[in-house]
Amino acid sequence: MKVHLILQSKGGCGKSLLTWFLANLYANDESVVFMDIDESTQTSSSRLDSILPKGQSIFYPILNEQKKLERELFLNLFEKISRLSATNVFLDFGAPESEEFRKLLEFEIDAKSLMEELQLLGIELILFVVVAGRDAFASCTRFLTSLSDLVDGTIPTKILMNEGTFGGFEGIAIGKQNIEVLGHAAIFPFGNLGDSQSGKDVIKIISNGQKPENLSLAVKLTFKKAMNQVENLMINS
Repeated sequence: MKVHLILQSKGGCGKSLLTWFLANLYANDESVVFMDIDESTQTSSSRLDSILPKGQSIFYPILNEQKKLERELFLNLFEKISRLSATNVFLDFGAPESEEFRKLLEFEIDAKSLMEELQLLGIELILFVVVAGRDAFASCTRFLTSLSDLVDGTIPTKILMNEGTFGGFEGIAIGKQNIEVLGHAAIFPFGNLGDSQSGKDVIKIISNGQKPENLSLAVKLTFKKAMNQVENLMINS
């Protein structure tokens, strides 16, 4: 079983957007489960209900009363996951949960030990770290760098670049170069819906928690382009 953690300690960078596209990719695959563990907003849960059959999307908070992530609480989550009849599980972490996961690796359990624990449960862990542009870029890359140092190549990590937040082709190119300078070569784009009306219509569908159906030709092509990016990510994961 593969378990993908969608992470970023900066809010509003596109974690739930990525989850929404992934849910559309696997909407007809009962072997794929989505878990929203973002206690503060529960964005994924509210948006995925219209896309996924009942039972394929689960809300599961993991922070304690002090809003901290404890080792036992975290491992209990994976014990629950290991009992699911699923081949792929996607966990949409909120910003606080993402930062607590980073602290967990820093202070509680190192990446190698975590992987060994999860392998005993039959779980292969993969990290999806989302990076957004503009004012969020510095915060996103700080989290990415800190997490990468803690993981140190032990856990497979994919960098997801939310192209829609980089202000066009030039901004995307510069952002990619800046990420590569940090030593990260495997960068996967997503979320580039453009500034056209069709892109705005896709965003409206997502925001309203609607199922993408009966689309106009322009919206359908924009949606398909965005889905192709996510398909490429999963082919290479």
